[in-house]
Amino acid sequence: TLVVLGLDDALGVEALCAALGTPFEVSGAVHLQAALAARLRHGGLRVEQKSVTAVRIETFASSLRYRLDRLKQALAVYGDIHELDDDSSRAFWGELQQLSVLQDSTAPLWRISTAPKSGPAVVAAITRYMNCKAYYDWSGGLGFRRHPPRHREPRRARNAGARRAGGPGCCRRVPAGRAGAGRDYTRHQGGVRSS
Repeated sequence: TLVVLGLDDALGVEALCAALGTPFEVSGAVHLQAALAARLRHGGLRVEQKSVTAVRIETFASSLRYRLDRLKQALAVYGDIHELDDDSSRAFWGELQQLSVLQDSTAPLWRISTAPKSGPAVVAAITRYMNCKAYYDWSGGLGFRRHPPRHREPRRARNAGARRAGGPGCCRRVPAGRAGAGRDYTRHQGGVRSS
């Protein structure tokens, strides 16, 4: 796994897209905002207190070094490239598979699907109305965001996000006593509708 630290959302997603556009068998790509990276179990990344942009390569051992070095060259424009060894890489992706940085919280959790590269614009539109934290999977077209548990999300924030997303959003977790978990929200002409 190759890691770049400290990129903002737009540059982080741009780096993911650049990596995924190479022929070097990238099998995972994620950008974590700094606030969520600080919740990682991986101590080395957590203590940096910076955003984490990570890409994973899975290939035959005989070609792994070549592909990693070429991918480092492709991503060098985004900053210093750090490399996780095999054990650290497995641990990092294992905890992300469990959404570890979004656990141990009662904050509402949303899963948003949108066009590639559009994730940062969706989050920025929502953040105009309320505080939220997000991380982006693949080329920024799949994102997870959470907002404060006592913040009743304004309809205008949800509508703004839907207009930008052009795709579905699903509330995956709500505080006890609140309706809406598992409800899907999709874009329509007047904003969003639930299903």
